[in-house]
Amino acid sequence: MPDVIAAKRQNRRICPAQGDPSQGGRLVDERSEAPPDDGPPRQGAGTAECVVDARGCVARWSEGAQSLLGYSATDVVGRPAVLLLAEPVPSAEVTRALAAGGPRWSGELALRHREGRRVDVTAVAHHGAPGCGPDTWRVVCALGGRQPRREDDDLVRWTLDQLPRCSVSIYDADLGYRRSNQAMVPVVGLPDDAIRGLHIHDITTQPQTGALAAALRRAVDIGEPSHLETFQRTGGQRRVHAWSVDFVPLKEPGGPVRGVALVAHDITEQQYARKRLLLLNEAASRIGSTIDLAQTARELMEVTVPERADLASVDLLTALEGDAEVGEEDLHGTVTLRRFAHRFAPGSSPRPAPPPARCRPGDRGALPRRQPGGHQLGRRHRRAPGDPAHGALGRTAAPVPRRRGAGQAVRAGA
Repeated sequence: MPDVIAAKRQNRRICPAQGDPSQGGRLVDERSEAPPDDGPPRQGAGTAECVVDARGCVARWSEGAQSLLGYSATDVVGRPAVLLLAEPVPSAEVTRALAAGGPRWSGELALRHREGRRVDVTAVAHHGAPGCGPDTWRVVCALGGRQPRREDDDLVRWTLDQLPRCSVSIYDADLGYRRSNQAMVPVVGLPDDAIRGLHIHDITTQPQTGALAAALRRAVDIGEPSHLETFQRTGGQRRVHAWSVDFVPLKEPGGPVRGVALVAHDITEQQYARKRLLLLNEAASRIGSTIDLAQTARELMEVTVPERADLASVDLLTALEGDAEVGEEDLHGTVTLRRFAHRFAPGSSPRPAPPPARCRPGDRGALPRRQPGGHQLGRRHRRAPGDPAHGALGRTAAPVPRRRGAGQAVRAGA
């Protein structure tokens, strides 16, 4: 009865012909029985939104929804949402959505306009969307732009050209180079006009080029995408980078392969971050298993070489061998160090070895303060217990540089 009264106040009646099977009616506007208008909804309205609460009633109604069906928020908020349907949702579709138990559903809905005509939409429903409350459904549908447009092809082309951090080159079915996007141009180091028609081994001569050429050929022959991770210096770069490369065959719908897209992502920073994390985990588990200085020094060398350096050594002040506190006077002038450990990477032992590398564990040596290591020993490195750097590995040692090849060395001192 309250629904009937409310409908009369809005000059509407409940029509029992269609609508909610349990209620036996739908919303009909008595003020307008004009013939259906088949024109499209207003393009500027954007998106129609309706939020249905746990009781199945409309809790929110947007201006876009009003543009789509003609009802104002006052007309529908608090009313059963099922009254907006021109025909019930198939039970099989409801069962499938409930069985999936996911946060989202999408499908076709037949809705009823206020003027009585049927409106078919493709809707997306979000269960428990943020800001809508628990056990609610936020149902949305687009009011315009649902059909493909001619300018979509331009958008696709601009996307390819302007993708940041995603380098793309396109090769034809004969593996001749055709073009690259803007991100790939500095990687290749040559303009398209200079290399168009060339094969990849004519563009770059790096040792990994053979693997890239084989992957391109495989994409054409098999017609399936493939993936490759490689380390190499490209034509437009000075140092080796880590690359994640996908080879995507380009096909006509149901037709043969017409070309291959080489899609490359520079993952150098991610690789270094992964290595740093592995190094920290390994250091935490392997260094400091005993209070013996010599054993701790050897553990430090095992973690450092060869992952971070070709040569590393640990030289400690001989003054630390006694029980007395090391004072400022022990750090002036020439200091005496004892080698506790050193380690070479396999195959990187220099011949003849430089003087620091000739020392064996247990040997002593003098280190003038004017040398880099002596200068560091002359500085006080004190940390309060609350300092984040307090207790950090190597807080008094020189930073460990990134490995660049044979001959790089690291020296740690107390």
